Amino acid sequence: MLKIILAILLPPVAAYLQVGATKHLWINIILTLLWGIPGMIHALWLVLTDQKAVAATAPAAEPAPAPEPEPAPAPAYEPPPPPEPAPAPEAAPEEEPPRFAGE
Repeated sequence: MLKIILAILLPPVAAYLQVGATKHLWINIILTLLWGIPGMIHALWLVLTDQKAVAATAPAAEPAPAPEPEPAPAPAYEPPPPPEPAPAPEAAPEEEPPRFAGE
């Protein structure tokens, strides 16, 4: 009940008592300085929804899973080996030029 009265009369005080020095306090201070009524509404919202400081009520964060190892890079392209050259045709034995009978 006291926090509701403070939320109407001194919104930043009510916000501080409800959530501590968190982002909600700074939002409430800015809203109260700029317009007044939005600061009151914000403080009432904090008190009536029973907002608490995030650090005090947040569950412990689970550790992030280890990143999966990257797959091994694909091997570089290797063209197939060139075909072996065909064996050279065997040379015919050299023939002696024909001899004429008169030689």
